[in-house]
Amino acid sequence: MLLSRTIKALSVVTAACLLCALGGVSAIGAREVSPTSSIDMELYLRSEAAAWKVLAHLNGKYPDSYGGLYVDDAGQLHINVVEGCSDELYRSLVGEDTQYNTVRYSLKRLQELQDVISKTTRQYGVVGSGVSELDNVVDVSIRTDRTKELLENLEKYVDRFYPEIGFEPDMIRFTIAGDDLARYEIRSQVLQIDE
Repeated sequence: MLLSRTIKALSVVTAACLLCALGGVSAIGAREVSPTSSIDMELYLRSEAAAWKVLAHLNGKYPDSYGGLYVDDAGQLHINVVEGCSDELYRSLVGEDTQYNTVRYSLKRLQELQDVISKTTRQYGVVGSGVSELDNVVDVSIRTDRTKELLENLEKYVDRFYPEIGFEPDMIRFTIAGDDLARYEIRSQVLQIDE
């Protein structure tokens, strides 16, 4: 069934954010559907129910095979499975009506790295960080262009005190937060300018 009116799918986000605060469960996502959108609400609701089924089964304890999940703009559930790992657990929970994506990093690793970043990087001008399950990275917003120095020191720190994370520079995507309108994105220590 297609809806052609504006709706806000916030119930899942409200519940997910509450669960995040209580036990670290990740949010599925919210989206506003415009009057011209052709989202399949039946698919969206099935995807939302399947996502909750997976999250309830995992109960905040993410296996090394789990890279996160999200519902896309069309209402399709995507489950990220770490490369080299089986998706059998997730298929047994939600079946074939789900898109399975192969990703490089587990959600557990990304969350552990994000925790370290949020606790140790203020002196570099970091103003915020969070895990993007969609892009399988930790997004870091930083005020200054000290990203190279931050990456070098963060890698040393993580390798020394949190070797189980297995730090890799590709795990982080930086955005320089500034007063001007230009945005700079650094990924793997390569500068790209978005205009």
